[in-house]
Amino acid sequence: MIKLIQSEFIKNYSIKKIIVSLLILFVGSLLLILFEKTFGNRITYDNSFSYHESEYNSILNKYKKDNEKNPSIFNKDLVSVMEEVHENFKLTNNIIKGHNETMWQKYFIRVYMQEVARKYALNRLDDCDKDEISNYILRYENTGSLDTYHIIKEAYIDYLDSYKNANYQNKKKEVEANIIRYDKIIKDNKFYQYIEYNCEKTGNVSNSRYKEYCEYIIRNKIGEQYDYRVVNASEYMFFNDLWNSNSVLNKNGDSYTLKLNSNLKNIYKKQEKIIKYAYEKEIKHDLKIPGDYLAYDGLYLNTKNYTNKGLSLGFIICFILIFNCSGIVSREHDKGTVKLLLTVPMKREKILISKFIYLIINMFLLWIVGSIFIFIVSGINYGFDDLFVNELVLIGGKVHEINYFIWYLGKLLLHSIPVICFLSFMYFLSATFKNTVVTSSVCSVLTFLSILIWVILDNLKIKVLYFIAYLPISYLDYNIIRENNIFYINSISNTNLTSTYGIIISIICTIIFLLISISYYKKIDIVNK
Repeated sequence: MIKLIQSEFIKNYSIKKIIVSLLILFVGSLLLILFEKTFGNRITYDNSFSYHESEYNSILNKYKKDNEKNPSIFNKDLVSVMEEVHENFKLTNNIIKGHNETMWQKYFIRVYMQEVARKYALNRLDDCDKDEISNYILRYENTGSLDTYHIIKEAYIDYLDSYKNANYQNKKKEVEANIIRYDKIIKDNKFYQYIEYNCEKTGNVSNSRYKEYCEYIIRNKIGEQYDYRVVNASEYMFFNDLWNSNSVLNKNGDSYTLKLNSNLKNIYKKQEKIIKYAYEKEIKHDLKIPGDYLAYDGLYLNTKNYTNKGLSLGFIICFILIFNCSGIVSREHDKGTVKLLLTVPMKREKILISKFIYLIINMFLLWIVGSIFIFIVSGINYGFDDLFVNELVLIGGKVHEINYFIWYLGKLLLHSIPVICFLSFMYFLSATFKNTVVTSSVCSVLTFLSILIWVILDNLKIKVLYFIAYLPISYLDYNIIRENNIFYINSISNTNLTSTYGIIISIICTIIFLLISISYYKKIDIVNK
């Protein structure tokens, strides 16, 4: 049998085919990494350096035009405000250039500008009479707009109005102290300082887990909002809000009441245990929390999120094997070698099994090579250190740490089961139809459709189509199930299927396809076409 398997490699592969196969594999691997980078549930902002520079210039030009149309010391003050904050505007831009802008950086540059505007308003009270101030306020009343241009102007006018008849000397000192503090927070660029400020501003925190979250960040002096420890704490807090109020923040910062189906609820309960463990032990995790609800899902970079995409190589490998091996049986008839093959002193079932074993070995070789390539590319781009952090796995209701490479190999074996089922179907078509074109065409269409099945089911929501969820082809990329893809979860909620169904049906169908193929081929006459 070993010699038969070796002969299959010799028959089905040439230097040209090997090069093409590896090229498809490597391109597919890069596309998977790119897909994760683009759609990997990380919040990104396009408020780049050029955007902030243009925003600053736009506001400054508006104030200059206001002063040209209606020259006044008040409008001149607003121009001076923008000129004074320009240094910190540029500093903030340089801090976030090439990185994700965080919400607190954006918030503080705005708070800083407002406070500078208030300083100019209080200084203006020293040398202007009340009537002059009242006329200006009357002319430029609050517009209610939320853009930065109006927010700065409103802060200026509000202080003119509030303190024109009051003692403002103490307020001056307070504003000057605030400006010094905001200036330091902007220049230090440390997240924990923002948390300290926010806690002082809001007073006592009633939510015990949020209080724990704030104290944790301040105690550890965590400087980055998207430090993995902050994200772990945020996700841990998310689950607390979820179970206590059923209302959480979405990615836009808005309150959102969740309607959880049973599948999503079970997934969240399991993930909460792992996230709590990661938070307490300060370990990076690579979980993907399904849904658009969580404001912090997957925000820190973990190289594993990219290397885990290697578990999705199955459908790419299917395309390669369709290209190389769809005629594994039918080609024997096309070339007229079937008579010679079936007359060798060996049972037909052994010959057929050796061909199928060849397909499986071929699949694993390609998968391992592709995985190594993804590991190397991901490690070079995002660092190798994360790969040596143990994987967190929930077993028997308890979280265990497992060597990541052993975990990955175990998952690869599990994910290969639906692919093996697909290969048994291709084998079945090749053996029964004896037509390579038909086999390759049918298998290519099914492989392509397998990528879109859960998206189609979730978006169309047509009940009659849910039978597709019971077919093994739906689980060809089993990584979709491991990642708790939201399209899969929404679709599966309309059935009674569990996450293990795809594996079970794949094993059953593999056995059926193989038995039919062997039974059929044992009975046919030897015909040399």
